[in-house]
Amino acid sequence: MKLPSLPTVALVLLLPLALAAQSLDMSISVGAANAGGRSIGSIGITDPSEGPVGSPINLGSGFLFSPRLTMHNRKFLSHEFSYVFTRANIRVPVGDTVALDQGMSIGQLFYNAVLSATPEGSKVRPYATVGGGLVSFYPPGFGLFSGVTVNRPGANYGAGVRVQLSELLHTRVDFRQTVSPSPRIFQTQDTSGSFRQNQFSVGMGISF
Repeated sequence: MKLPSLPTVALVLLLPLALAAQSLDMSISVGAANAGGRSIGSIGITDPSEGPVGSPINLGSGFLFSPRLTMHNRKFLSHEFSYVFTRANIRVPVGDTVALDQGMSIGQLFYNAVLSATPEGSKVRPYATVGGGLVSFYPPGFGLFSGVTVNRPGANYGAGVRVQLSELLHTRVDFRQTVSPSPRIFQTQDTSGSFRQNQFSVGMGISF
């Protein structure tokens, strides 16, 4: 028996929330993402002068792109579903040289609960948010549709502000942090440490 696809399952789960929503927001955000040069593990590499050494796998900065759907079901509580696509610079130093310095794609599918400081219908709505989902890492050289991915559960939390510009248009500013267990990007890599990425974005959307 053929199992339903992930988009089909997501639509079925979203339907009750959408029907109960007092209003809906659809927005697109762009910005910057930065893992701060933190290590997601290490890999054994042969240094010509020192022989086999353990080199850290460090993740740096890149851009962010995110479509978001927000459902305002209660006076202060909203439900948000987002897909966050980021690029992160991945760097493996070996002594005074660099064995790898390349970009890597990361996809993040999240549900977040959003708690606003002002009620639904207010022009300015500061908010805090927390949620969970799936973080997909695409090793260097592989894209979103390559079929080569490393998936890890993740958490997402942060804060932002939404401003209603007109009856139809709104804008938003978000700061969030995503954390997950370290992915095994390379076959011989150890996965000590964890993935942690700061995200800053601004967006524009329509309200229904």
